[in-house]
Amino acid sequence: MRIQSYLIIGMMALFLLASCKGGRKVTSSSTPKKVEEDLSKYVYKPKAATEVKKENPATVNLSGITFDKQINGHINPIMDSIAVSNRRYHSAPGYRIMVYSGNSSIESADVRKEVYEWSREYEVYTQYKQPAFRVKVGNFEDRISANYVFSDLVRFFPNAVIIPDQIEIK
Repeated sequence: MRIQSYLIIGMMALFLLASCKGGRKVTSSSTPKKVEEDLSKYVYKPKAATEVKKENPATVNLSGITFDKQINGHINPIMDSIAVSNRRYHSAPGYRIMVYSGNSSIESADVRKEVYEWSREYEVYTQYKQPAFRVKVGNFEDRISANYVFSDLVRFFPNAVIIPDQIEIK
């Protein structure tokens, strides 16, 4: 047991001595030499810019140029068909602010009147989904634009909430 402990201590001392660096300080009495290396061959040099005569686009003569890569003839009917198909859609996913949800149709009519008094700028929708009447305000494409109106509306209607809904497209 004693031999093992001496052996371990000896190994630790050997590693300690082997890992230490010598304490020699290097000093130089000579002055530092200047590096005289030419690096100019590595510096980027832009090519000489040629003078381009700029013409007024209104005076450019294009009569001798033929445009054989025009695709407008192919694209215009496609764009027209897309426009016609888009006319079929009257609603899209968006957001509305629900200011009332309850069982009373009289209360929903009163809330609708109050919203109109608050602002006539936004459309007000009364919806009946059994068993509740709901009064919703606005047609907002994104939640951020709904939030601007919501911050003003919540002062008058504290139970108002922004909900996802189908909105009308004009």
